[in-house]
Amino acid sequence: MSESTRTTVALYCGVAVLSVLCVLPSLIGILADQLHWTDRVVGQFASADLGGLVVGTVIYGRAARRLTSAYVLIGGGLLLVAANLLSMLSNDSISIVVLRCVGGIGTGLSIGVCYAVFAHGRPARNLGIFQVGQQVLSIGGPWVLPAVAARWGWQACFAVLAAVAFPVLVIGRGVAGVSISPGDSKTGRTRIATPPSIWFAVAGMVAYFVGQGAIWAYVERIGSAAGIRSDAVQESLSICAFFGLVACAIPILAGVRHGRMYPLVASFCAAVTGLLLVGSASVPVYRFAVSIFMIGWTVFAAYQFEAIVDADAVGTATLSLSTATYVGFMIGPVLAGELATVGGYNLIRWLCIATNTIALVSLIPICLLSPTKATR
Repeated sequence: MSESTRTTVALYCGVAVLSVLCVLPSLIGILADQLHWTDRVVGQFASADLGGLVVGTVIYGRAARRLTSAYVLIGGGLLLVAANLLSMLSNDSISIVVLRCVGGIGTGLSIGVCYAVFAHGRPARNLGIFQVGQQVLSIGGPWVLPAVAARWGWQACFAVLAAVAFPVLVIGRGVAGVSISPGDSKTGRTRIATPPSIWFAVAGMVAYFVGQGAIWAYVERIGSAAGIRSDAVQESLSICAFFGLVACAIPILAGVRHGRMYPLVASFCAAVTGLLLVGSASVPVYRFAVSIFMIGWTVFAAYQFEAIVDADAVGTATLSLSTATYVGFMIGPVLAGELATVGGYNLIRWLCIATNTIALVSLIPICLLSPTKATR
């Protein structure tokens, strides 16, 4: 398979297996309302998929050199489709959470392959296009899922998600031949230590997605708690996804011609502005807040990913990026659920501001101290 074919297949499959995360706020709102879930259960549900996802990415990362990429992608997709269909038959939160964890393992295996494909060629461009697909689902989710749930019940939402993931079983063979193992495609060498500054940036990525996972799981609840009507919240989430879609063009078109620190700092400021305003009871302010937050998230994540990949001459840290992303996403909702129970939703916003700051600081060594202009 050509690199362009593998990339195209990976882009669809990556978006498809992450469909639950793309529509998470809308799905949580539906389940919380129809099944009367508490904030703690909401956090457990959001983290279940992510917990399994982390397990799956760890398995892939540890065994990447011994696994056939196409079989891993298809096998992961099969686990996810089965978990989505079985979730339709469950009525209690415990069984749903367990099934979501199983589905998450499938997602983790599949997304590990997809990230390996993205790391070849132009990582920021690939990740930017990947984010476009996620934003398309995020735009459609707040419109489609509530309508489906209103007509057929919450179970039908999982049928929709299974249908989105099913094509992975058919086209997954298109990634055959991809491989990223320590030292294989970047230097041709092995047993070279990865600099501490790169692992510091990877740790910052974990922290970053702790905050993103926390706020993303509860952004719908935050709007509802502020007194905004449910339909206005769902509409706002769709609008914010549209702006995230537009923001995907920034790393795709701009690349690194102006360096990476400028877009990283600008996107950080945008996200923090949104976090400070998202608790407003005003619908226009809430819409502005979630939209500018999404713009900041989209741009920052793309440049963060490429900065680490570009600085990682050995390739060891590159293998860990999908794990780092979803470890953070797994921890975030659980931590947010506890914070919301103890001190309300404002604590979640401040948690996200803190983790965004940590992520920005962690990138300074590899962005400013690197000898290459592209990295700066």
